[in-house]
Amino acid sequence: MTTLPEPKTYSVPEVAALLGYSKSTLYQHIREGKASDLRPIRTGNVTKFSKAHIDRLLEEGAA
Repeated sequence: MTTLPEPKTYSVPEVAALLGYSKSTLYQHIREGKASDLRPIRTGNVTKFSKAHIDRLLEEGAA
């Protein structure tokens, strides 16, 4: 049985849930530049976040 590799990014809904925000609040923070410490990655109209970076922020309590 093969195991799939763990994803290297989080989606907006995943990060919003981890931080206790609604998706719309997180999108608003991204638009207003208030989420720069989360380092959103935009590809076209898809926004993702580095899993390693978000996990590190959560471990440090910085998010």
